[in-house]
Amino acid sequence: MLKFKQFVEYVEDFELEEEDDEQSEAVKRMSFRQRQQRSRLAKGKNRNKMKLGARRQKKKIADPKRLKRRARRSARAALIKKVSGGKSPSSVGAKNVAMGKVSTGGMQKRLVRKTTIGVKTARKRDRARKSGGAGRTGTG
Repeated sequence: MLKFKQFVEYVEDFELEEEDDEQSEAVKRMSFRQRQQRSRLAKGKNRNKMKLGARRQKKKIADPKRLKRRARRSARAALIKKVSGGKSPSSVGAKNVAMGKVSTGGMQKRLVRKTTIGVKTARKRDRARKSGGAGRTGTG
């Protein structure tokens, strides 16, 4: 038989697990718009933390991992634009169709190739931004 303290701890743990399950189920049942709204609220709460982090990061030179991520993002955007007929897709349905086309095997190989080439460009862009080059002043 459990003592009272043990019983209370057991009940609290059980209630916490139950709340987590309910919350995750609620998130799964949310629509796209509700998830967007929830993320906006979270951003609002963390605005100052994000601002401080961005200010610190602005002074640093980007590491290779970050450069690769930027290059991959721009390569994916370029491929999506190419797949969707020269325009960036505006609706959610068009984005899903374009992402489906880009996620095929041949396109993934092309994405990897463009990423490795794009790292060099991303590094140049980062250095220019840090040094205040390329006609822009007051950055970094």
